[in-house]
Amino acid sequence: YNNNGSPDSTFGFDGQIFKQISGTTSCRSETILLQPDGKILQAGTAIVNSSDQRFAIVRYKSSGSIDPTFGVFGAVTTQMSLNESYITSLALQPDGKILAGGYSNNSTSSIFKFALVRYKSNGSLDTTFGVGGKVEPFLNDTNHIYDIGGLIAIQSDGKIIMVGSTYTGIETEFALLRFNIDGKIDSTFGNSGIVTTDFKPFINLNQAFSVALQVDGKIVVAGYASLSSSNSQANIAMARYNIDGALDTDFGDSGKVLLVLNNDDAAYALTIQQDGKILIAGTGNEGMLVARYLSGLDLGALDLSVLENPILIYPNPIHSQATLQYTLNEDKQITIELFDMQGKVVQQFITNEARTTGKNEEVLCFNEYLPAGNYILNISNKKFSQGIKIILQ
Repeated sequence: YNNNGSPDSTFGFDGQIFKQISGTTSCRSETILLQPDGKILQAGTAIVNSSDQRFAIVRYKSSGSIDPTFGVFGAVTTQMSLNESYITSLALQPDGKILAGGYSNNSTSSIFKFALVRYKSNGSLDTTFGVGGKVEPFLNDTNHIYDIGGLIAIQSDGKIIMVGSTYTGIETEFALLRFNIDGKIDSTFGNSGIVTTDFKPFINLNQAFSVALQVDGKIVVAGYASLSSSNSQANIAMARYNIDGALDTDFGDSGKVLLVLNNDDAAYALTIQQDGKILIAGTGNEGMLVARYLSGLDLGALDLSVLENPILIYPNPIHSQATLQYTLNEDKQITIELFDMQGKVVQQFITNEARTTGKNEEVLCFNEYLPAGNYILNISNKKFSQGIKIILQ
């Protein structure tokens, strides 16, 4: 598109490209990547037939025409060990080699596993990586049979972080792997190269969908945590890890952050701004969702420069006490109240008390006689008001 949103008629055919890969019945696009030279990589799945689905990448010139120097007529497909394979992310190494991450599964069983492939810049498999250019690890030969991955981040030392989810036999958890430059699992990361994280009490389904690296090398992962077997009771979930894979206990609540809004929310995208702030985007049952968090000295605190933005409270669910964090762009008179789900004020914490510009933190002690259940914690001044759903246990 042009800057004003109209189709760019100089690109492809009136701003559009349709590419059918030879030998396939259909193709599905999942991700794109812009190379430094302006060429465009588009990746996803090439469906040969109902039982043969492969990694697929197409490369275009900046004009939108097919790049004939890449693969066969601009396209490559790669068959993995299981019969259905899906690319979910791409990454470009400094030497121009292309990493494609995703997962593969057997259509007749519940076997899923991470899949990572490295290609040379011309689209041919890089046989110095993994086995013939491919890496397909099981996280655990006994329980981890439902491993869905694909999100890639390349560290400054060339090691590769891959993020997804894994089933432990009891619940689904965030899963991180780290590979050395040659595609072998890095045993110095986590537990023999693998890290898994749950978000209790959301013990049923914890899914990771995005990853980004901070300038200090710390790893930020976001997705959702749900009490149900779907995302119908889901909340935004985020975790930060140190370089060795251990949870960063200076971030949020022992390395984890839960944003409980409408019990139907998920973070599907994550990026680190130039100023170090963490930006996540996703969906909820009220539409699109964007939240921004502070890092550095304000680890885990939501950026609340105006009170229309979400606030952070942890832990959540709450037993008797919780910490509320927010940031003000000027001195304000603040009121913090607790409402039940019928809109009745059931507890007042502070009323029109002065709070100064910058980061503020309140330790809230909840009335022990309040019944367990859902409540709305509301922070307001004379101009803005922001509520967040909490759970008392």
